[in-house]
Amino acid sequence: GAEPAFAQRYPQDAHAAVAASVKAVVGIYGVYDMLAQWEHDQLERSRDQITPDFLGASPMENRRRFFEASPISYTTLDRPRTRFLLVHGLEDDIVDVRQTRGFLT
Repeated sequence: GAEPAFAQRYPQDAHAAVAASVKAVVGIYGVYDMLAQWEHDQLERSRDQITPDFLGASPMENRRRFFEASPISYTTLDRPRTRFLLVHGLEDDIVDVRQTRGFLT
């Protein structure tokens, strides 16, 4: 957020008054849509379910958790403040390259 999280707790710390807004992100082989990753895993990696392990539930058990954990859920045209450099390989079998392309779009 725009407000320093710990400004009042550590008044002697010069860095406590600095806002923690993100200026730039470098995403390398990123998962930007957790539900899309889960769907990809069902077809391509049926024996390696990384999203339920990471989030502690399947989308049928807690769909909201998948939405809240997906960076793509927070991308809107009215808040273009953060700059991104997105990097991915062409032959990745863990993260579908459409994740990066969709997030970029």
